[in-house]
Amino acid sequence: MQELSQLFKRYLNNQCTPEEIRMLLDYFNVNDNADLKLLIEEQLYAEVPADFEEQPEVIAVFRKTDRYLQQQLFKKNFLQRVFSSGYTKYAVAASLAGILLMGGLFYSHLKKSDFLEGKQLAKDVGPGTNKGILTLADGSSIVLDANSDTTLLKKAGVSIKVTKEGLVVYQVADQQSESTEVLYNRITTPKGGQYTVILSDGTKVMLNASSSLRYPLTFPLGVGRKVELNGEGFFDVEKVMENGFRKSFSVETPTQIVEVLGTHFNLSAYDDDLVVKTTLVSGKVNVYSLATKEGKILNPGEQSVLTAGDPFIHVKKVNVEGATAWKDGNFMFEDLYLKDILKQLSRWYDVEVDLKNLPETRYNIFISRNETLSNVLRMLEKTGNIKFSLINNTIKINR
Repeated sequence: MQELSQLFKRYLNNQCTPEEIRMLLDYFNVNDNADLKLLIEEQLYAEVPADFEEQPEVIAVFRKTDRYLQQQLFKKNFLQRVFSSGYTKYAVAASLAGILLMGGLFYSHLKKSDFLEGKQLAKDVGPGTNKGILTLADGSSIVLDANSDTTLLKKAGVSIKVTKEGLVVYQVADQQSESTEVLYNRITTPKGGQYTVILSDGTKVMLNASSSLRYPLTFPLGVGRKVELNGEGFFDVEKVMENGFRKSFSVETPTQIVEVLGTHFNLSAYDDDLVVKTTLVSGKVNVYSLATKEGKILNPGEQSVLTAGDPFIHVKKVNVEGATAWKDGNFMFEDLYLKDILKQLSRWYDVEVDLKNLPETRYNIFISRNETLSNVLRMLEKTGNIKFSLINNTIKINR
């Protein structure tokens, strides 16, 4: 066990040879999980290294995310769920690979020469960035990217400002226009993009890749607030009072409506997914099926699932971090099929995926979304008998 502990420590310090890495993974694939749990408690629950301040490359990573302590707690909770949920040893080995790669990210740079043995990727693909398209009420479009930092216009008593941090901010003047016309804007993110909008009522919506949000320039008086989502978004809904009453807020997709008063929730409703998932972080929402006219109330920590071919809404308890990790710059795949993982990678890295010959394997992985595509694929390769190649911007499976 002492030799195993030293080997584990060498991996966290990025000192293992490919042969040692394979030995480590093979060991946990065939032996009891107790050894893995002990090593994790020894190595990954430790405090920040004493020489942390002398590691500029690590500091840069931490400053970029500004979430080091959050990630440590996140990591610990994830491990606790893995060991308490009765996953198979194979799945735990998959978790180990995620933990090891994450440990390497925190304590040292990963060696690009180790990625994808055999050099199966002719080129690497970087992660997504803040980019999108803002379409105004008159039909004109504005490209949003890292260079955006300006006040676009002032219309109907509202100014629209774009910042280089990836924000579109709507600010209402003290005196709004008396016009009753409702003007709509739309933000669309491409594959490989994300963007955040602060609506005129103060509600903040972060859009994931391949998503769009349609919303009014200002929310009219006397009626509830309503926006339309296609894709995935995280909503931080501002509480608004009107005539002594809370002004409702609703998000509509092609199959359901989410009605809220003031809350935090994640809504995933991609056209190419078979399910629409609404995950409540705080507050309370009513998820309403357009097919059955049925509503389900969600409490924090619950997720509603509306599946194609089944008009009824089903509610279950979930780990909300798994649904919201993307907004904090991470992937967190919990007991997720490889097909579903690759679909998410396709959106974020702007690549296509050949879904033929996929194994029916479930993975448990946590890794930064700032990693390159090769890093993520390398992790998947080391947790299963599978190899990837990237041909004509398409991820292919070699079995």
